[in-house]
Amino acid sequence: MDYQALDDLPPDAGEPEPVFSGSHPQQSRKRRWWIIALIVLALLLLVVGGAAVYTFHFKKQAPSQAVTQQSAQQSSQQPGPTATSSGDSSRVPYTSNGKDLNLSFTYPSDWGVTPPSANNPNDQTITLTTPLVTIVNSKGIATTARAVVAIRPGGTSASELASDKAIAALSSVQFAYTKPTASQHQYPFLTFLNLEGSKDTASSFDEVIVTGVTSFTKGQSVLPESVTQIDPLISARFYVCATSSCDISASAPLTIDSDNWQTNITCEQIRDLFASLELN
Repeated sequence: MDYQALDDLPPDAGEPEPVFSGSHPQQSRKRRWWIIALIVLALLLLVVGGAAVYTFHFKKQAPSQAVTQQSAQQSSQQPGPTATSSGDSSRVPYTSNGKDLNLSFTYPSDWGVTPPSANNPNDQTITLTTPLVTIVNSKGIATTARAVVAIRPGGTSASELASDKAIAALSSVQFAYTKPTASQHQYPFLTFLNLEGSKDTASSFDEVIVTGVTSFTKGQSVLPESVTQIDPLISARFYVCATSSCDISASAPLTIDSDNWQTNITCEQIRDLFASLELN
């Protein structure tokens, strides 16, 4: 048998033609692109999903935390409980042990008072004096002044009314005692007076008196006999302070703007003192 020499065989004759059992090569390339696209899409979904979780969780929580911090800050800035409406928590009690001036009240601790608490067996007039304060006068000018509260026994002559020229600067208004005793009328009247020599009667006053159940209309005369039956006689006046010592006996009376009674801290403290009175 004749055998053909290997060198005489045609090129590649010894290697079979490749056989593709799958798809066409072009289809294989398309499959690879689809796989890549799916991978990219999956990565995009992970990124978008992560962003959504961040937005929902962290962004949602942030406002609550901010509100909590703001609330805590506001709470820390709020004033604490106080003993009076004026915000003065350092009020001290006073007791008078007289036969007529048998009473008690509270007043700011930085005020002066005579006689001392529980040391008034002879019914001496109780005098309370504020430190130097700023009060707006009848011309709208802020003035350095002192206020003086006097609690006088019944039947005391009100010397400031002796000229018979005092008038009610405003119509009397009522206030309420905080803890009235059985002998107190719970809603007494406050009467605002313009005394002799007052230059402005339209919107200011020189003195305020607790007139009990008696009220006055604006412009009505307030005579000494109008208050002699009031027991005790409780009043507040104001004085200009030219020096830091401010000797009341040598100081000029101060006519104050009536709006001060509602807005000035010293006037508010006077109102608190009046309201705290317990009369026996």
